[in-house]
Amino acid sequence: MKNRLSSVLLFVSLLLLIQCGERKQRDVRKLNWYEISTEARNKTVHILVPAGELAFWTQKLNLDADSAKSRISLSVRLTGLEEQPLRDSLEMGTRASLVVLRGAELDLALNRAWLFGPFDKLLPISKSINTSSGEFRFSETVNSRGYAVPLAAADSLTPAFFGIPAEAEAKAAALFVLEKAMEVDKLRK
Repeated sequence: MKNRLSSVLLFVSLLLLIQCGERKQRDVRKLNWYEISTEARNKTVHILVPAGELAFWTQKLNLDADSAKSRISLSVRLTGLEEQPLRDSLEMGTRASLVVLRGAELDLALNRAWLFGPFDKLLPISKSINTSSGEFRFSETVNSRGYAVPLAAADSLTPAFFGIPAEAEAKAAALFVLEKAMEVDKLRK
């Protein structure tokens, strides 16, 4: 009985030590924009996009010329994936920071709780755009419920919705990239 109790106490102690040793990521939903920007410093945002749209999104989301991104030393890495590997990446708890989802893919990700959020109201630009409009909320009749936000796509008729995977390590940096890209979209309208 004593051996069993000692073993359990040792096991619990080891678990507590391991948990204390791990750096916990702050919940970005509880941070203000300054704290999110600070949290995004020196991070890399890994973005998964459809393979056929890689060149377009690389140009649009490569914010090297953006002085705000440069100030916080944020880097952006894009990877083009076919539809099925994109779905597999979300299911396997990818470490990507952002992922393009449209219609059925967005619906699947929402139903399986693969996305972080809702985060749309965290973006400062949400105060100056209509976040309840159909254009902002719906991707091919699927309501994003604030778990994904639209950016103008290559054909400019159907926006691509960007979601943050629940397992993403750089959520604050992902929010920062989305904010800057949405600001550019708003300026073009």
